[in-house]
Amino acid sequence: MDDEYIVLTIDQTRQVLSTLIYAWFPEGERPSLPVTGAWDSIKLLGVVSDGGETFFLPCAENFNSDTTIRLLDALQTEFGEKICVVLDNASYFTANKV
Repeated sequence: MDDEYIVLTIDQTRQVLSTLIYAWFPEGERPSLPVTGAWDSIKLLGVVSDGGETFFLPCAENFNSDTTIRLLDALQTEFGEKICVVLDNASYFTANKV
């Protein structure tokens, strides 16, 4: 892999909005998240690049293979074609459809 590639690491979380105090984002920053008053919690897939850039994908549904595919498409749009995505062994990342 050459230096033109951006390394992206992904993690997931479900946060209850009434107690959303800690989550992953750059120190000293707190991103705005698109939520409505009707939501009790938010599910996020968060991405951090090797250069410190962040990207968040809010999910109304539970994480699944379709969510993963949507995330990977969004990452290519956001960061370009030359990306190396580090995923864990969550079932929605390892599904045959992905």
